[in-house]
Amino acid sequence: MDMSMTTEKEIELLLAGHSLEIDDTQIANHAAANEIGPKGLPGTYVPLCQKTVTYIVAAVVINKQGEVLMIQEAKASCNGKWYLPAGRVEPNENLIDAIKREVLEETGLILKPETLILIECATGSWFRFVFTGTITGGKMKTLEEANEESLQACWAKDVNELSLRSHDIISLIERGKNYVMNKVGSQHPCLLPIFTPMSKLLLRLVITSKKRATICAFSIRSLVVVFITEQRQSDYDCECG
Repeated sequence: MDMSMTTEKEIELLLAGHSLEIDDTQIANHAAANEIGPKGLPGTYVPLCQKTVTYIVAAVVINKQGEVLMIQEAKASCNGKWYLPAGRVEPNENLIDAIKREVLEETGLILKPETLILIECATGSWFRFVFTGTITGGKMKTLEEANEESLQACWAKDVNELSLRSHDIISLIERGKNYVMNKVGSQHPCLLPIFTPMSKLLLRLVITSKKRATICAFSIRSLVVVFITEQRQSDYDCECG
């Protein structure tokens, strides 16, 4: 990374959809010097997919009618309940392949991921990457095609009319609808993982906020969150861009 580059300039580049050149050695030395480690976890913590860390992918897919792609769960613990297409990232699988696989397995449809709309973290060892995108093919799964992945899939106009596995997806759906249906407004550009070899797992969270202001009778509030993770596949079981 060019140390002369200001934080403001880096954020401008990220929001414009550009990647940043990162000095792997410099980051590794900085992390070692400061004993950086996830909160509640030792500084020697090594993220191993499905062993010491869980990566989840979820898809919020909205069609032209404003309907949400939903799946009916087949798991014994939530059989018959409805949820977004989602699942765990497999070892040595990248995020793009994971979300495409989960959508195909659970809905029968082919997803073209367009952007990340949200990244969530809990306890430093659980991450959920929420994508949106467009359906480019496939056939909607029916009850006759039910298997261990899901019972069926459907387009839902009002998810509140369904018996949901969990209401945690309501905020995700609202975020997805806001992004998909307001593309002409002030939205971040399409952001997808960039796969760059790294010897250390890098988690960077940049948050910029602007207080409410009134300009020409229009109320404006903006909140931008940029999250980057990079790692070297030879060092960890899961490659996440």
